[in-house]
Formats: sequence, structure tokens, C-alpha cells
Amino acid sequence: MNNLTKILVFISLFTMAIMFTGAVSAANCTGSSVNNIQASINDTPNDTIVVNNTNKSFHTSTKNLNDNISQKNTTGIIMANTDHNCGPAALATVVQNYFDINITQDQLATLAGTDGTGTTMYGLAQAAQSEGLFAYGMSLSVDKLQSGNIVYLTIGEGHYSVITNITNETVYLADPSIGNINMTMANFKAAYSGDALVITNNSNDKQLASGTILSNEEMQKIKGMRYTIDWPRTGLKILGCAGIGAGIATGNPGLIFAGVVTVYEAQWG
Repeated sequence: MNNLTKILVFISLFTMAIMFTGAVSAANCTGSSVNNIQASINDTPNDTIVVNNTNKSFHTSTKNLNDNISQKNTTGIIMANTDHNCGPAALATVVQNYFDINITQDQLATLAGTDGTGTTMYGLAQAAQSEGLFAYGMSLSVDKLQSGNIVYLTIGEGHYSVITNITNETVYLADPSIGNINMTMANFKAAYSGDALVITNNSNDKQLASGTILSNEEMQKIKGMRYTIDWPRTGLKILGCAGIGAGIATGNPGLIFAGVVTVYEAQWG
């Protein structure tokens, strides 16, 4: 094996090691004062997120995904502390910031019946109601959504996120797995299921008349668990790894280089 091949083998193995160990885990985040979410929208940049319609995953618009996520803005958000806690974390974000109720995501997870498969919208509604709030699962068109609504996104295995602001062009979300993000209206519509959890302290809230209230049975069928960020671009990654493996096996530096480039583009491009 010549020196160039050895160098490429090292680069390829290093690239694959980073790819398979660099997954972003949800971090714990303490609560914050009321209106911090809105302040974060006004005062700090949000990560711009697009939706990959092929595999229904989030994808950051920045080229360097790892840097983008490590520097994510989580101001005002209770970040999910497990991969199945997006629902309780989203609910904790809402009740702490919008209703000044001091309760943790773990306490809400217990109240909501969260398990390793996630949390149903019915469970979240029950947890919110246990804190003296009114909570209704609703089918809502995008133009009827409001700040503080927990939307159900058809991303990954199903995912909950919190609306913090919405305009004709942009939707801002306090996402319990990613942080403060914004999406174009087109990308949000590609991810939004049409169902949201409306939480209020007013039984006569006008939003309750703006859509269809879901039955308990319908809410029990809606379950959120985890998110994905640009993962998988499975086909390209498998192809790239296969090229690297073939290049190493045959001592062909061209195959190794092509494989590294393919993996790199699939992961960070």
C-alpha cells in the first residue's frame, strides 16, 4: 500500500468515525422566565431549517452541520433529555414560558404516560389539564396556528415542536430537540401534520372555535418520539462507505477518495 493510499485510508476511517459517532444528543436545559422565547426570536438569530421531503428529516441550511448544531440557540426552551421526551419537553416549554407553571419535563412525562415509544397527544393533554389548564388536540390549518401551540410534525417517527411566531413567509419554532429554528412556510407545510395541541387558561379562547377538536381516540393515535436532522441520507452514505471499502480492499486510492467525498457530501453537504 503506497503512502497516498495509506493517507486516504486514514482520512476515510476518520470520516466514517466522525459520521457514526457525531450524532447530536438532546441536552437538558433549565427553565426560563416568561417571554424568553419571543425575546430570543427578536434578539438572536435562529437556525434556518429545511425539510427533506424524501425521508422527512430536518436539514440545516448551513454547510457545516456539526458547527450549526453545537452552536444552537436554546434560549427559553426546555430541551428534551431523552430521545422519546420531545412531547413533555415541548409541554414544559409552553407551561413554564406562557403560564408561569414550574414543572419539569420528567414530571410531565409521568403525568402524560410517556414511555420508550414516545408520548401521545392525549397524554400531553391530560398532563396539561392536571396543572389546571385547558388542552385540546385540534385539526388546525396553518393560518389558524398561534404562538404557544404544540404542533405535531411528520418528521422521523413523529415529533412535537412549539410555535413561537408565525408570519406569511416564516414559521418560528422552539424545538425541544434542535433549539430555536425558523422554516419557510413551504417547508413547514411539508412537515406539519395538520394537528396541534392548543393549551389555554381560558375555556372561551377564540382559537378553540377555529378548527376541529379531536376526539380522545384520535389523540391517542398521535404519538411523538424523536426527530432526525439530515439523517439518513442513507443511500449516499452506504454508497460512499462501499466505495471506501472497495478502495481499501483493492488498494485503489481513486475509489477511496471518491467514497470519502460521497460520505462527506451526504453528511455535511
